[in-house]
Amino acid sequence: MRPRLREVVQRMVDEGTISSDDAASLRRSLEKAAAHDQSAPWYVRLLAASGAWISALLLTLFLFAVDLFKSGGVAVAVGVAMVAAACVARAKVRNDFAVQASLAVAVAGEAAALIGMDDAWHLKDTQMALAALVLNAVVVVAMADPVGRFLAAAFSIACAIFISYDSQVLGVAVGFILLLAAGAAAVWLSPPSWGGARWRAIRPSLGVALVAGFLGSLALNLAERSWWDRSAADVITTAGVTALAAFLVAWILREHRIPLRSEPGAVAIAGTLLLGAVAWRTPGILGAASMLALGYHRREVVLLGLAVASFLGFAGWYYYSLELTLLEKSGVLILSGAIALGAREYLRRRRPASSPPPAQGAAT
Repeated sequence: MRPRLREVVQRMVDEGTISSDDAASLRRSLEKAAAHDQSAPWYVRLLAASGAWISALLLTLFLFAVDLFKSGGVAVAVGVAMVAAACVARAKVRNDFAVQASLAVAVAGEAAALIGMDDAWHLKDTQMALAALVLNAVVVVAMADPVGRFLAAAFSIACAIFISYDSQVLGVAVGFILLLAAGAAAVWLSPPSWGGARWRAIRPSLGVALVAGFLGSLALNLAERSWWDRSAADVITTAGVTALAAFLVAWILREHRIPLRSEPGAVAIAGTLLLGAVAWRTPGILGAASMLALGYHRREVVLLGLAVASFLGFAGWYYYSLELTLLEKSGVLILSGAIALGAREYLRRRRPASSPPPAQGAAT
């Protein structure tokens, strides 16, 4: 998990980065800043956000009630102008109500623009999804707000998932699932200092959206479809997720300076491959476990929450699914549990014994 500020300060003192006097002065400054913090309580901010979104909704309903959008072209123009104005306003405002109002106006503008596109050009579902994807991709770059960027990135990814499944080609649908996993790993494994200031601002929201899209597409993979073979989809998806999980483990070991040819590295890779082989009918469990390892490695609470919730959901679905026999369910549970317990026992035995504490009051 994320370390507390006092733990970071104490670590800096232990490493000799700052002195004890500087640390004490820093703590006093932080306490003084906290005492003069004028930010509103969370419930006040929640009420302000609710009021802003309700105001934006009423504004949109008013525009439609007065027939401002008589033609699709006018709706597109007004919607794009609302999105642009919201992006500009968000970069300048700091008040809670104004921040939430800018986000709400951006969402309302996107809705007006998409409705106008459909009315003016009678787009097909795939074309509408592509237009929404492009519009939200622009918002991800232009909107200077983490929540707005996450919403836009998540909507863009949802549109891309719809396009991949609408193609009714197994390779395209499964390939996009693996592409989302690879994109999430690439975003979160890249050094935090890499790239410019804009990329560093976009990176967290985009990374969370990619993880949510990957786990959501795995959940969507459980739906019945007449145009694909469930067994083939599970095998291909599990094979790809296993390969990406093994790559993720190798990268984490490399960052911790553990050679892959060492005993811990070999055991970690072998355990990942064994888990993929055992759970070949349950790609969601391995995918959620991979994102759990990624979130724990990067100390991201949001990723950990998404991964844990998804893992519990996939485990519950597979346990109560009628597609698997009781023998298959028992085998997956026993073997996966044995792998986890074996890894735990190995780590316990390999952990070096802690040295005894020094005797108190020893003669110097």
